[in-house]
Amino acid sequence: MVLPPLFDPSLEPELGPDDQLIDVNAHFVARLAGTGALAALADDYDLGRRGGSDPAENRTRALFARAAALVTARGGQAAGRLRAMGMALRLAGEADPALRLAADDVELVGGTTECGADVVLAAQRTELLGPEARWTRAAAPDGRVHLVIETDQQLPAAAVLLEALGPARVVLCGRFATAHRKALRALAPFSAAAGFDDWAPAWRLGKEWSGDGTPVRWVRRAADWSAGVPWAGWLAPDEAAALPAGAWRECRGAALTVARLESWAEVTGADGRRTDLRTVLDAVDGALLRVELLVGAPGVSAEETAGTARSLLSGPGPRLAGLSPFRLPTARGGAAPQAGWGAGPGAGAGGGSTTLQVARVGGVWGGVSPRLWVSR
Repeated sequence: MVLPPLFDPSLEPELGPDDQLIDVNAHFVARLAGTGALAALADDYDLGRRGGSDPAENRTRALFARAAALVTARGGQAAGRLRAMGMALRLAGEADPALRLAADDVELVGGTTECGADVVLAAQRTELLGPEARWTRAAAPDGRVHLVIETDQQLPAAAVLLEALGPARVVLCGRFATAHRKALRALAPFSAAAGFDDWAPAWRLGKEWSGDGTPVRWVRRAADWSAGVPWAGWLAPDEAAALPAGAWRECRGAALTVARLESWAEVTGADGRRTDLRTVLDAVDGALLRVELLVGAPGVSAEETAGTARSLLSGPGPRLAGLSPFRLPTARGGAAPQAGWGAGPGAGAGGGSTTLQVARVGGVWGGVSPRLWVSR
């Protein structure tokens, strides 16, 4: 099983006894965000070998790189290490002709991961993934491999690894590959893969991110939860409400993706479904919950979103985790988008004018693909 880079670095798959993981994601992060790499980045900025023409800006970047190296070397507090990792990836990708990196995102220079042609061009142009291509080819010199594509952010790296391994022996799997199988079958180099497998791994927090080292299951849907197992997760409101009350006794922390929050009795998710979360708040300590607030959902004005953000920052109970742009999701399982937002402009939850602006997708993924970002 090969895990391409640009996936959440705090997660690892749950493996069966016969599974072998080639974690290219971890290799990529360790190479770019290690203390040695950060020290070298700082020196390059200080000496003018990297960066722009403004010496003050280059010195600032060098300072950030050295600060990230110190935090990484110190270990300990997970949030600080995630921020240091994000800074390392951002600085490493600044000069790349194709990709701009963050701990929880990737942007294509002059394109989007929602367009297959842009993905393929970025995979051809990027200078960041050569070492991972060579390392993966050496780690899996022959035999059948499963390439796990969970999100659109992995697509450029997946294309690079597919070419490096030889597509004829690669089976594509994972949530994104399954949901967008039809589009990938029409897009080289993915079209040359040996086939597709509907299988996707279950995930857990890596030991270094789980606090005391206890295995913590990562839950995206109510069906992912298992009784008696500590868990954390990132959930749609209706999936959170579908969990039994007893599940929350084992929760280590959860984030809810919310497009509109009129009250905890009426919470709207990314797909337009309204959910009553009062039973969830009765079952769990509010300090364990965070809210990812979506910006630009149909019928939700900027003023309303700003007001919701202020109340989450200052009020009791669940607090604001961060803001994310609204993207119309495909249905769970990869079908057509949900109709919860209504059929036309102004038909979203609550009606009124819409703030949604959707870029042209070109029919590649069959809708604007959802993006999972999981900075904790």
